Amino acid sequence: MRPSFANFILEIIGAFIVWSFKGFKGKLSDEVSSPFEANSKSIRNAFISILLIISIIFIISNLEDSKTKEPAEFKYEMLK
Repeated sequence: MRPSFANFILEIIGAFIVWSFKGFKGKLSDEVSSPFEANSKSIRNAFISILLIISIIFIISNLEDSKTKEPAEFKYEMLK
């Protein structure tokens, strides 16, 4: 199976996130698996990338929803 550009992007995003959580120790290439292997690193990186993309979409959709909602009207009563 020939690796695709989308798989490469998912791999790099996931590898960068793992590398940043490790404190940028070592090399980024240590976190990226070989392009012709499907091992635990590539699965981990793809899973992390997909979770990140879903989280970003969820956050953006919530921001859009909050902008379209009308603010609540405040009603004050005067007590005698």
